[in-house]
Amino acid sequence: MRSKEFTEAITKPASFAFGRFNPPTIGHQKLISTIQTQPGDHFLFLTHTQKANTDPLGFAEKLFFAQQMFKGIKVGDPNVRTIIQAMQKLESMGYTDITYVAGSDRVKQFSELLNKYNGSEYQFDNINTVNAGTRDPDSEGVEGVSGSRVRDMASRGDEINFLRAIPGDRKLAKMLYNKLRSKLNVPA
Repeated sequence: MRSKEFTEAITKPASFAFGRFNPPTIGHQKLISTIQTQPGDHFLFLTHTQKANTDPLGFAEKLFFAQQMFKGIKVGDPNVRTIIQAMQKLESMGYTDITYVAGSDRVKQFSELLNKYNGSEYQFDNINTVNAGTRDPDSEGVEGVSGSRVRDMASRGDEINFLRAIPGDRKLAKMLYNKLRSKLNVPA
């Protein structure tokens, strides 16, 4: 008689998100919290895009801040530049079942994209996309926080609201505030 582990399929789940995080915000913390409620190991992959006004922080800077702010999740991989590469990385690590976490406005788009390439760019038994919650740009709470809004706060010198929009330690948030202002060429 065969043992149970040989007769049943072995699954290895992972849950992740992929994004700009430029800068990381309390809205992103909500996304991370959702990832951490999903099955398996937890990952966050960051884009490498850098543009003066919309993506002022470079990959290494985002990686530093995200690793400090988001505990309990594996953050970043310098070799992963696209969401397809993130899927390929997870496949190379032996994961069989993937849960991708996205904002409500992007669940359908990412579900279609990730499943479209299953079988050609990578191979997983299951790919699910789940909703991290609804974003409301007019809201004053977590639902209204966006990277754009936070960058605007930094450029206008609205330090008080900026610090409220950044997760974790105030000292780290202040460091991020100063880094963003420098990257946005705002005079001290």
